[in-house]
Formats: sequence, C-alpha cells, structure tokens
Amino acid sequence: ETADDEITMAASDGSLVTYVKVDGSRQIIGEEEYNYLVEGSTIKIGSRFDRQGHALQVYFVRDPNRIAKHLEDLLRPSRLTAEACELDVKDIFDERVRHLSRYLSYEECYYVLWTRPSVLTRNELKRAATDYKRKKWIKAGFGQNPLAALDALRTRHKSYIASIMSSLDELGIRAELMNVHDALRAIKNNLYPTKAHEDWRACLPGDPI
Repeated sequence: ETADDEITMAASDGSLVTYVKVDGSRQIIGEEEYNYLVEGSTIKIGSRFDRQGHALQVYFVRDPNRIAKHLEDLLRPSRLTAEACELDVKDIFDERVRHLSRYLSYEECYYVLWTRPSVLTRNELKRAATDYKRKKWIKAGFGQNPLAALDALRTRHKSYIASIMSSLDELGIRAELMNVHDALRAIKNNLYPTKAHEDWRACLPGDPI
C-alpha cells in the first residue's frame, strides 16, 4: 500500500512488511556447516512462528541474462579511473565482461518479513479497529493511504525484525535491512527484469514532489 517508515511498508489490511537482502554465509559451507545452519535456523528463526501473526517469505532469483549489465555496473568505477588517467584499455574491460558472462549468473536473495493483524489479541484488534476508524483521510482512488498501518503492530514488528537479524548474524549469514526505496526498486526490477533500472525511485509519503 505505502511506506510506514524508512525500512517498513504497510499493506492495505494494516500489516507491516520489511525486506532483508541476504548476501550469504560469511564462511565456506561444508556438510558440517550446512547441518549447523539448518539446525540453528530451525531453533533461532523457527521459534518466531510458534504463534500466528508473523510470516517469512523467501525470494531467490538466478538470471544469466542480467549478469552482463551487473558486471558493467561493477566495472564502471574502473572505467572512469582509466579515462581519468587517459588509459585506452576499453577493450580489456569489454573482454572481461564478455568472458565472465559465459561463466557467471546474476543472483539475488531476499527475506520478506510480515507482521499480520492476527498477531494481536481480540481486545487489541477491537481497539486498533476503533483507532483506525478515527483516522481521517481523503478518498484518493488508487492513491497511497499513508495511514494504512495499524499502530499496535509497530512494536511487535520491530521486535520480530530485531530477532530475525540477530539470528542471521549468529548463524554467520550476511544480511541487511533494506530501505523502502531500495526494496521497491528490487521488486520492480525482478517483476520486470527487461526494464530494470538502478536509478528508478518510487514516490512515497515524505518524498519531495
């Protein structure tokens, strides 16, 4: 529906959503490490789902067609440095992109953390519904509703995020919370990979018009 704060988005039913970009393990994974990760994540992360209200989505993409553009983005600083030094090495960079594109593939992995209204007790839900009705907002068709989030969910969502990030760190998994603009850009780029653009930026509440 819209953004609630710098790292949180709100769904139309008041749920809160946060995106985590997962880069992978900080160490080489063997059979023992793999078993440790499975057992550890079951205990540390799985414990958050003993009750209803929290959800975790995992999104993984592997796209060989996007690797050439990604390599170009990585090589851009080197190209600029070479141009500044007046070095004519464009053919070397071009060859590197052509060569590596044959062996590499573009990959991304995200965890999507949800906190649903069902995490609240019956009395809390009644109170939240009453508070929500008091909020006044214009009828704007398909426009964003910046008051969509349920206030009562915010504390629980922050606790959920902190727990997941702490668990990933203890397991040796490198991950970072995504800014809402970066998260929406990642969503768009993966929905429409042929139109992927790193400079695209969603217009959210608080942004300059």
